[in-house]
This record gives sequence, C-alpha cells and structure tokens, in this order.
Amino acid sequence: MVVAPAGYGKTTLLVDAITSLDERAYWLSIDEWDKDATTLVEYLCLAVGASCEGLECDSQEARIRSLGRAVTALAAADAILVIDDVHLLPAESDLAGIVDYLARQLPQRTRLFLSARTRPALPSLPRLRIQGQVVEIGSADLAFTEEEVLTYSERASGRVLSAAEAKAILESTGGWPTAVALKAAQDRSSADDQLDEYLFAEVISKLPSDVQEFMKKTSVLPVLTASLCNAVTRRSDARQLLDIVERAQLPLLRLRRGELRLHALVRDHLLETLREDAGNYKENQRRAGLALREAGRLDEAIQHFAAAEDWPAACRLIVDEAPRAYLDGRWHAIMTWLQAVPRADREADVEVSLWEARVLVRFGGSDEALRVIERLVRLGTLSEAMMAEAESLRAAALRVKGDPEAAIVSGRLAVELAFKSNASLNIIAEAKKQFGIALFTSGKYEAAIQEMRSALEIFERRGEDEEAATLNGCVGSAMASLGQVDEAISHLEHSREQWRRIGNTKELSWTLNNLAMAYILGGQLTTARELLVEAVAITREAEFMRMEAYAVTSMADLDRLSGDAASARRGYRRALALTAEVGEPALRAIALSGLARVEASSGDPIQAEALAREALADARERRSGFEEALARIALGAIFKQRGDADRACDELASADALLGTLGPSREHIEDLVLLAESLLPLRRRRSQLVAVLERLATVVESAGAESYLALLAREHLSSLQYAASRRVAGPFYKTLLRKAQTKPTGLEARAEGLPFVDIKSFGGFSVSVDGRPVLDVEWESGKAKELLLLLLTTEAPLSRDEIIAQIWPESGGRKASAVFHSSLYRLRHAVYQTAVVQDGGRYSLSPSGTFHFDVQRFRRLVESRSRPEERVEELGAAVNLYHGQFAPDFDSEWVEEVRGELDRLFAEAAGRLVDELLLRGQHSEAISVCQILLERDAYDEDACKTLLQAALESGDARAGLRAYERLTDALVVDLGERPGDDLARLAADLRAQLPSPP
Repeated sequence: MVVAPAGYGKTTLLVDAITSLDERAYWLSIDEWDKDATTLVEYLCLAVGASCEGLECDSQEARIRSLGRAVTALAAADAILVIDDVHLLPAESDLAGIVDYLARQLPQRTRLFLSARTRPALPSLPRLRIQGQVVEIGSADLAFTEEEVLTYSERASGRVLSAAEAKAILESTGGWPTAVALKAAQDRSSADDQLDEYLFAEVISKLPSDVQEFMKKTSVLPVLTASLCNAVTRRSDARQLLDIVERAQLPLLRLRRGELRLHALVRDHLLETLREDAGNYKENQRRAGLALREAGRLDEAIQHFAAAEDWPAACRLIVDEAPRAYLDGRWHAIMTWLQAVPRADREADVEVSLWEARVLVRFGGSDEALRVIERLVRLGTLSEAMMAEAESLRAAALRVKGDPEAAIVSGRLAVELAFKSNASLNIIAEAKKQFGIALFTSGKYEAAIQEMRSALEIFERRGEDEEAATLNGCVGSAMASLGQVDEAISHLEHSREQWRRIGNTKELSWTLNNLAMAYILGGQLTTARELLVEAVAITREAEFMRMEAYAVTSMADLDRLSGDAASARRGYRRALALTAEVGEPALRAIALSGLARVEASSGDPIQAEALAREALADARERRSGFEEALARIALGAIFKQRGDADRACDELASADALLGTLGPSREHIEDLVLLAESLLPLRRRRSQLVAVLERLATVVESAGAESYLALLAREHLSSLQYAASRRVAGPFYKTLLRKAQTKPTGLEARAEGLPFVDIKSFGGFSVSVDGRPVLDVEWESGKAKELLLLLLTTEAPLSRDEIIAQIWPESGGRKASAVFHSSLYRLRHAVYQTAVVQDGGRYSLSPSGTFHFDVQRFRRLVESRSRPEERVEELGAAVNLYHGQFAPDFDSEWVEEVRGELDRLFAEAAGRLVDELLLRGQHSEAISVCQILLERDAYDEDACKTLLQAALESGDARAGLRAYERLTDALVVDLGERPGDDLARLAADLRAQLPSPP
C-alpha cells in the first residue's frame, strides 16, 4: 500500500514495480466519477478478464458472484492486482467494501497493490497489518534525497547540478518529487510557473471553496493554530477547517502544542495569491501581528506588523522587545527588525533611534552610530534622561572608534545627566559603565575601577548577568594592570562563570585570554595554559578569527616564555595569518615582535632583526607606544644575544621610557630584566644598573608580579644575584631568589627544558612529545606503551614487582626483571630520558614533567562538584572526550578493569547529561548524546527510547525514526528480536509527525 499526497510518484512507483516483476498484472484506476458499486465491479471484472454476467440487475448478490469470479481469475494467473487512487472511494461505502473484500479474499500467491493520497478506511486493514500481510510506503520513503536530486537532474534533462544547487533545491522542496522534477530540470522562472499551476490544479482546487479562502487568508501565518487562524480570519470554526485540511492530505507538518505548518511551496503559492489583493494582505498581516502580540510572541509579531506596513505598531514592539533580545545576545534579530522599518519611520521615533545606535555600536559601526546620535541631539527634543542614554552611546561609539579621550568626556557627561535627571538605575548604571570602560581604555585604571564597580553593583542587584559579566571582566583586567593580581583573578573567574552560564562563547574566549594573562602575571603557567587551550579551541570551533588571533598570540607568548621555540614559532605565524585575514594591525605588531625574539633565540639573528624592524615601522606608523616598546625589546634581546651590549641597552632603555608611562605590566618587567642583564657586564654603567634594578623592584611590587619575576629569574639570574648581593631594594631580591629556587611543577617545568607530553587512550593509543607524534617503531614493543599507561593511571608510585604483577603476571625471576628494564628503557627512549623517575625503589612519572592524559581530564570532568549550571558544559566535554573504549589494543587484566570502570563512568555521565539537557528543553542536544550512546552500544533500547521521546518533543521525526530503524536492524539481524512495544508506539507517533504533502 502506497499512501502519499499528490506529486509523490505513487503511480510511477507502482508502474516500475510491476514492470520489474515477472508476474501478470491487472490495473484498475479509480475515477472520481466512479461512485457506483456495480460499475466498479464491472471494471474490475473487465480488467482481470472475468465474466460480469448478471450485473445488469445491479444487486448485491450479483456483485458478490462477479467478485468471486474475479478472485478466481486472479488466483489462476498468480497475478498482481493494482488499484490506483483508492482515496477517491467514499469511506464506509459499498465501494470501499469491495476493495476490503478483495484484500481479505485474495489467494495467498496473489498480491494487491493499492495507492491513495490518504490511508483507506478498510475494516480489515488493522488485522492484516498485525498478521504481517501489509507493507506500507509513505511520503517519507518517496521523498528525494540530495543524491537522488543530482541523479534525476542529469538523467532527466542532462543538467549537471552542483552539490550546493542540489541542496538548495532539496531545502526549498522538502524532497517533494514533483517540485524537485520541475526545479531540477528547468530554469527557475519556468519551474515556478509550472509549479504554481500544478499546486492549484492538484492541491488547492481539490478543497471546498470556503476552505480555499481560509487557507489563503491564513497563509500569512508561519504556523497554524485554531486560535491564530480564528484571529486572522475573524471566524470561530478554524479547528474544523484545519481538520478538513489535514484529512485532505495537504502537505502539513504537525508540530508541538497542536501547531501545523504548511509545506513552504504551498504556503508561498497561497501567499502570492493573497498579495494580489494588497488591502486584504496587509490587514491579515496586521491581524496576525495583533494575535501574536497577545500570545506573547513579540518577535514574530514585529515581522507581521512590518509586512503590514504598520510602522507605529512595529516600532512600539521593537522598543518593548529589544531590551530582552539585547540581553539574550540576539543583536542580529534587533538589526533585522530595525531594517524592516523605513528610515523615515525609524528617525521619527527617538527610542527606536537609540536602539539603532546601540546595536550599531555592538557591531562596530561607530561612525554610523555617531551620526544617529548627533541627529538626535540636534533635534533638541530629548529629555535629560534620554540625553544621558545618548551620551552613553556616544562614549561607547567613540571608544570603539579609537578615541578614548573623547569617550571619557561623553561618559562623564552621561553620568552627570543621569544623576541630574534622576534617571532610572539602568540608565545610571549604563552611564557609569561606559565612563568606566573609557577610563580603562585610556589606562586610568583606578578611576575606571571605581566607576565600573559602582555600575557592577547595580547590574548584579538587578540580575543582569551579561552586563555584570562584561564589567567583571573589565574590572579584573584593570586590577591586573594595577598589580592587584588576586582580586583581578577573582573578578575574571566570576566573569568566566557568568559567560559560560549565559552561553556566550565569544565573550567567554576573551575573558579566558585575559584571565590567562592574570595567571601568568601571578606565575601560574599551568593554569594559564589550560585556559588558553580552551580559548583557542572555542574560538576556532566558532570561527571567531579575531578572538582566535589574540588567544593564539597569548599561547605563543607562553610557549616562548616556557622555552618551547618550535611551538611559539608556529603560534606567532598562525597569529600573523589570522591578523592579515581579519585586519588587526595592533596584534600584528605584537606577533611580529614575538616571532623576532623566537628567531633570535633559535640562531637566526638576521631574520630576527628584519622582523623586529618591520614591527617597529608598523608601530611608528600607528603611533602606538606600547607596540613600539615591544619591537624595541625584541631588538634589545637580539643585540644582547649578539654581544652588542651598548646597542641592546639603548633599545631596552627606549622601551623602558615608553612603557613607564603606561603603568606596570608584564612586558615592562621583562624589559627591565633584559636591560639589567645587558648593563651588568658594562662596569662604567653600574649606577644605571642599580637604578634599573630599583625600578624593577618597584614595578614588580606595583604589579603584584613577584611570582612572574621568579620565573624570569631562572633564565636571567646574574643581574638579580648582583642585586641581592648589593642589597639593592633591601631584602626584595634575596627573598625573590629563594622563591625562584623552589622546584617547579607542572608546566613551569617547561622552563627547565622538559617537553610537553600528550597521551590519548580513548579509542586507541597515541603519544606526542611537543606536538610530534611518537611512532610505533620508536616504542619497539607494546609493553613499553602499557608501562606508560600503567604509570599514568596509577596515582601512587609502584615498585618493580607491582609493575611486573600487572603487566607480566605469568613471568617471574630474572627474566621478568630483564623484560621490565628493557621496557622501561624503551619508554624513556620514546618519550624522554627522565620521563620516569625512581625514588626509594618505586617508579613514577617525573613530577617536574608535563603529562596531559585524556583519562585524567575525563575523570576530573565527570567527578567535578561544580555548580549545577556548569554541569552541562562539563558533562558535555566529558562525553565528547570519550572517543571509544580505553586502550582497546591492550588486553591485560588491569586494563580490562580500568576499561570497565571508565565505560561505567561514561554511561553515567552521558545519562546525567541527557537528563540535564531534557530538563533545559535542549532536545536536539539530547538526541546527539543518545546517538553517541547508540554508537557505543547498538542494542541500547533505553538510549533509543530517550532519543525517540526527545525527537517527539523537538519535532525531529526523521532523526528518531532513523535511530529506531538502526536499532531494529541490529536486534533483528544479530539477535533475532524486535524492539519492545513502547518503542514501537513511540516510532508510530513519530511517523505521524512526518509531513504529508498532497
């Protein structure tokens, strides 16, 4: 039985089917004028060659006798009977009874093919379906796929489509075969004309005239509900009319909450017809806007008022809805609403104009925003409170444009106007925020912190998380610049949590970068690296190239500081490529200076100097003192390495003069350390050396960066030891050197030259050292790999006997000892010599080394006790990290135990993640996690059930049915079983959600 709306190729499919079968076939097409039972039986008998004697009397007995003869004729021929267009037979009539009789009475070797636009109401159909005697094909089975669109176009017309063209056709038609046939084989205008003709003839004209008018008026609605349709049409019977439309098998998709959606092509056809009557079109759009506004669906209502050209209503709704949309980060939506309103109408509404300026600033359109603000101010009709808003926006636009001093003037005026007019707290907070950020941009950190903290307190009290997150980040960055590192980290960490909770990855990446810089200033390189790895990952995934450029540059700085020249070089070059693409000249100068220092340390002074001088030229052209200072630091380091101390001192002293005007910073500290090292061998300049060392102590204390200087001291000891011996700056340097001599841990070990080792064991086993994969040939044996895995997964050091018992349980004596030592040698040879250390007869990985192990990160994420709002992100990261079972190529008993435990943790984490996602209404994300569970265990009926329930809620019927079909195939083929009844019922509900085009 083939059931699908018009245009799905039912008849074509049946013709192809009987042509391919080596059996006799009889074809009977029902005509819409065939409303007589006797005529139908006569046609049937004629089709199969049976006698229709006695039908002249038109009695039921005669019809039954003739049907019996027809069935006998079919049985004798082992034939196929095709009855096309069964939907034309009235339900509960003698005609439908005739088809039902044939379905029940046909002999076993005779087949009955039925085609219909709606499922025929045959009394015996449910019983035959249960007995497995019915095969049903629906519209979802007949819809084209992208590959079929490509194939059809080439075969039908010789037109070779690109993948993009095929995808566009598929998206516009929903796979509807007739629409695909027209669009794929012809030019667009001709195809659209023919499609309109077809839609009217085969779909619209089949409806009663009052239903046609109803569908035309309601086509302004993207979704159809009884209440919305009644509001637009001013009727009260929309529910009954929608039922008629559903029974007529118009291509509809049933959504949640009883909503219906017409196929886009049908809706476009109806809407185009309605547009021909402009007055009715606008009135229906206006009514739709009113109804949606009453329903609280303001976003959609704005679009309808715009379509109706009711600009005052559209502007009022924009002003009402924009604050919420802005806080949600839907800035593009606000801009779309604004652009739907003609410029004259936007300019006539002061509040709409303010929103236009606000969104323009957010998108970096500072010049255009300033023009909007200047026009408003010139009007002279703004209240003082509105003037405060306008000046706040002007301050933001001027700051974005790169004029912080002018921004300070506007920001200060905004604050004065806000207080003078007794404006709302929101206006006051915004004015203080913009004033504070302008001060921060100008390097006036103390005043900036005072203003921003005042605004922050208001935003936090009002629960405006996005504004609070922004200000926590700015306050933290300002405090870091003042050397208040601990407080800076506290604010930045708070900002990080808020952006993560809000889900704004763009701002989160910026905060991560700034937080990493604060941790570097505090000497905590391990934490800084983890933050930068995350920042690079999320900016790359989201394609935030500008943010990625900053994060990559910061990572390269950290690699250079840690002595990893190869990684630093790659990072700076990647940053330069990104800055060229996004146009970020300030960052280009920074990356050039950093790359120059790497090339100098790698033994290429000529290339290094060329890069530094290029950075210097760029900085001078941009008149950036900070960028010029970085270029001069690079030149100073190059000259120092060449042994040209005088030239080195001159460049570094110039950098000192430039940075001294900008406040304490990490770069200034590094410059002064290099300057002291360069002055040390010049006896004639000892007084200058002492002055530099005293200034260095002052800058470090101001920046709260003693830990950072302690890190630098490991590479630049001489001048600091001189300072300690001469008691320059009192006990400062002596205390500092004691701190510097503390044994480093974690990533700080990079300064000692130890490499960075990354180990992945989920779904396979791989090791890379400083980014270079360790090849199998370097291991020489699998037991060396297993020894590394054992040491990684064991928290406490192990004795030789304990290791042998785990890896070589059947060996003993000298042979086991020899195998152990040879495997240990191979491990050290593959990774690095001191990767494994021995202490008191027990072995462990070097505590000074850096080993990133995916299992350890997975456990931390799963076992985290973070706040509930952070658990979804952590559980999601854990599930994504689990690429397959732990170390699948190893079969030792201890590996099996760890594997089983990690499998259990993964299942629990995925289950908790699905529960959290469903609670949040994130059904699509829950479906993705369930699919991962099913990939891991193809027979997991619980995961499939959850997926089907989520698919029902989200309306993603196809995803649910695909999962159900894969589970069914796995159970039937591998186990000879079928899914349970509850799953079958869910699958049936999903099938009911599939669209049913005519």
